[in-house]
Amino acid sequence: PKEEFSSLIVNAHETSVGHIYNLDSMGKYAKKHNMFFIVDAISMLVTDPLDMQASNIDVVIASSQKGLALPPGLTMVILSPKAIERLKDVDNLYFDFKDYLQNGERGQTPYTPAVTIMLQLEARLEQIARRGGVEQSIQSAKEIAEYFREAIKPLPLKHYSEYMPNAMTTLTPTDGKSAMEIVNDLEDRYKVMVCPNGGAQRDVIFRVSHMGEMTKEYTDVLIDALFDYYGVKR
Repeated sequence: PKEEFSSLIVNAHETSVGHIYNLDSMGKYAKKHNMFFIVDAISMLVTDPLDMQASNIDVVIASSQKGLALPPGLTMVILSPKAIERLKDVDNLYFDFKDYLQNGERGQTPYTPAVTIMLQLEARLEQIARRGGVEQSIQSAKEIAEYFREAIKPLPLKHYSEYMPNAMTTLTPTDGKSAMEIVNDLEDRYKVMVCPNGGAQRDVIFRVSHMGEMTKEYTDVLIDALFDYYGVKR
């Protein structure tokens, strides 16, 4: 870069359009230019691969919702040793992690956390461990995403992004229908909910999640609804 920048901050997965970024390339760029690499991984956590060391990531921001599929309200920040060292000199209330790190040594937080969500997080992590760990969780999301994308090929829907994550599929109609109309019709006629988009993309995109407690059986309900909606035999 022509100017001096101290940090590169990215969201690993842009959920509005269903696009996942190449963190390895970004990490190499940040390292080359001596920039702190900070990644928002909220929607890709436990659905897509994430390796802080391999991608030269200094800070990962995570949260209880989306990838972990819990209620919103709890934010987690994972710091590399380099980040911990750098943050020792931060004199800022919002980014002062010293209190959190010190309290963490005794299993506490400096302020009252979202206790009920922490209990849910503990149960969710135990569930992931019982099912084979993070790798299995990622593989499961990948299989369901591929299953869904393969199944809907006969329908007039195309992928909006060329680089989609396991976490979700973003679709745009190719038959002139409004994406928002499809979202509303699926809910009204089949009691199936998919995620709309807003703004300029309101009639262009709708999104299908593969995060959380998603199975092929649940996915089949949506696939069957889409085939019936378009009058195509599955």
